[in-house]
Amino acid sequence: MSSQTEIEFKNLLTDEEFNSLRDAFSLSDTDFHSQTNTYFDTDDFQLKEAKKGFRLRVVGDRNELTLKSPGDNPHTMLEITELISNEKRDQILSQGYIDTHLYQAFSQLPNQVNAFGSLRTERAEVPYEGGLLVFDHSYYMQLEDFEVEYEVEDLEAGRTHFYDLLKKHNIPTRQTDKKIARFMKEALRQKG
Repeated sequence: MSSQTEIEFKNLLTDEEFNSLRDAFSLSDTDFHSQTNTYFDTDDFQLKEAKKGFRLRVVGDRNELTLKSPGDNPHTMLEITELISNEKRDQILSQGYIDTHLYQAFSQLPNQVNAFGSLRTERAEVPYEGGLLVFDHSYYMQLEDFEVEYEVEDLEAGRTHFYDLLKKHNIPTRQTDKKIARFMKEALRQKG
């Protein structure tokens, strides 16, 4: 199990803006890797109500269960991650739920959380001004979106570098929800 504080800035992009940034950072298709997040909550959305997110992320043979909780500002999340085996991953995905009480790291969660679906992302990462610039093209619920994220250690320096980058490339600042929030919003919309 590991825990960390994640500081990130994010902005949704149009297809054209995404491709323009890809070109500016000389990214090719081979720079992108695929990852899939499966999102979990209770049927009555207790985690969503608490502004928490719980996911199973699969990147190649790496399988991470991660609980994200709000930090002390809108750009900070507290993350607890536990690596699991391919066998455990397959069991969770086939049964469609997680018995959280089996994991000490997630003992504060309800005993069972259910899968609501998956989001696949094609991701490229490049070092930038002391942080990590992340380019994401995501697919979920018959939708796709594009975003740029900037992961940093220093909140204020990160804010300056990120908004300068957007300004330099003539990209408007957009209020951007986290992927899980965008996914759940669409899942609820489709549910009716």
